[in-house]
Amino acid sequence: MYEWHGWATLRKTPEVDYNDGLDEAVLSRIRALLEESDKVSNETAKLTNANGEWHVWLAGCHNHPSSAIVDLFLGIAKAAPGSYGVLYLYDHGASENWDRLVMRRGSIHESRDEDLSPHVGLVEDAEILE
Repeated sequence: MYEWHGWATLRKTPEVDYNDGLDEAVLSRIRALLEESDKVSNETAKLTNANGEWHVWLAGCHNHPSSAIVDLFLGIAKAAPGSYGVLYLYDHGASENWDRLVMRRGSIHESRDEDLSPHVGLVEDAEILE
């Protein structure tokens, strides 16, 4: 299984300007990215506005790894380079570690998550083979 959970707060630029919301061109690009992703089952890619701030929530679980979710997260970062957020990835078949992608300033940076890794032992027990 390949599992992911993430979020992003959307901002047009890294500059602090609370009156400068996302313009329609940026929102249209992000909607198009999410719409393309939404064609796949077993995942959530939701754009919502809360108190004047735009946010994206991502979650899903596939049988096999795919670069599509990382491409989506990077696409959001490029479309709105002031955005920030995190995406947690876990490939059950390849590693016992959760990877964390941090979005900031138009790019994403990868690191291992220390709070959930190693998954077996911290999150769940080792499989018992009989």
